[in-house]
Amino acid sequence: MKSAEVRNRAVDRLAAMEPQLQPVPVALSVSQLPQTSIFVLSASGVEPRFTQKLLDAVMVEHIATKKEMRSTKSENTQTAILEEISRMECEMRQEEGDLLAWQKQNNAGYLDREGNSAGCGMARVILQPLLASGILAFVLGTVASVTK
Repeated sequence: MKSAEVRNRAVDRLAAMEPQLQPVPVALSVSQLPQTSIFVLSASGVEPRFTQKLLDAVMVEHIATKKEMRSTKSENTQTAILEEISRMECEMRQEEGDLLAWQKQNNAGYLDREGNSAGCGMARVILQPLLASGILAFVLGTVASVTK
């Protein structure tokens, strides 16, 4: 509240809104009530009307300055979040492109089909002798009778 920026803005505001008032030196004092967020702002000057109007303008400008600071912080946070989202989307597209290139290079669909085909072939190699000897039919028949 006692910053030069707030005071200068208050003086400019008062000059724009009350041009007929003559500026006079005004002493401002600020204190905070203990363990609260309540401020006590007082002003003293030789011209009561100007002093009161300046005090009011200082309070208005202090609140406006705080709102601007919050707004700036919010905008900075929003900008940072949007930049991070954009960076991650770009990185994700790059990774998807790398994956697609790898799949094309290594013919991933072919490898999947070959893996299935190899598994079926292995099963035939293992089961063919068992089918020929009748052991598999006996085992399957035993399991079927036990589960009934």
